[in-house]
Amino acid sequence: MAGCALVIIFLFLPIGSLSAQTLKTVRMMTPTIGVNVLVYEAANRFGFYRQEGFTIELIRAPLGTSIQAVLGGSADYVRHGSAVGAILGGVPFKALAVDTDRSPHYIIGRRDLANIQDLVGRTLAIDDLAGSAYWATRETLSRNGINPDKVNFRRMGGPELRLQALLAGVVDAAPLNFVLSGRARENNFKVLAYTGDFVSDVQLMVAAPTDKIKRSPEEVYKFIKATLKARKFQFENEPEAYKFYLELERLSDNKFAKEGWEARLKGSSPEARLAMLSNAGMLESIVTWKEQMALAGRPLKIEGRAEDVYDFSFAKRAHEEIKAEGWDAKKYKYTPKK
Repeated sequence: MAGCALVIIFLFLPIGSLSAQTLKTVRMMTPTIGVNVLVYEAANRFGFYRQEGFTIELIRAPLGTSIQAVLGGSADYVRHGSAVGAILGGVPFKALAVDTDRSPHYIIGRRDLANIQDLVGRTLAIDDLAGSAYWATRETLSRNGINPDKVNFRRMGGPELRLQALLAGVVDAAPLNFVLSGRARENNFKVLAYTGDFVSDVQLMVAAPTDKIKRSPEEVYKFIKATLKARKFQFENEPEAYKFYLELERLSDNKFAKEGWEARLKGSSPEARLAMLSNAGMLESIVTWKEQMALAGRPLKIEGRAEDVYDFSFAKRAHEEIKAEGWDAKKYKYTPKK
């Protein structure tokens, strides 16, 4: 992972008496932490990975570094929504499980902006020209009758950097997730629009190289199965999953925290709650990424059929097996991290 300015490693140690030497360490590359890694934390803490012979290590890094790490053999999987664009650009990966499929961004602006129409002529922070925040913001503007070319977009990077730019007065508005938008509202900024009301945006839970899928399908399946148990826990045992959310986001239990949790759950359609997409959802996400790549001038290297990008066979098999086992998400209770 040479050339990366910052890589932060979060090691989740195995639970129980099984020797760590008998467990395979699976390395997952992720751009963010917090509630976005809830399923991995829960799967580890409840011993789901240990039952399948794994321990997990999360490595925080941008997409380019993550792909290099996985293709170079120093990591196993990627959790990054932009991996779909990378696949269309020729990276030999498949998306195996999804997290959310509705855009998570709230366009937050200065208090003197009355509504989203007032962004004309103003400066708005984005991730980059091929990023989901940029595309979701452009689409939201267009669907509200605003020509996006009349807004000044400024590349600032990830959501934390966009928040910092907004608070410092460098920009007039920025697309932020619910938690960061809450911090902005605490500093007298306001919500101008929720992009999820206008556009979809698929964020992945697991993507893997096609050669790994072919070489080690049973290992991939076991990892997906353990992860999907935690996914079912997230949606079928919400009161206990909510406690993980509070811990991971370092929040106290209050009205704002509950609203943030509800917003997070709302980001997943019924299909995405099962870590999959419908045929229409797959095609819509591919079309969306083709449009984003065209905006950024990035070439397409594959046709972009659903089967070129997604493989939900592992998730389908896992759901069938978990159901046959009579597995019950409600028997699991939150336990604080030791």
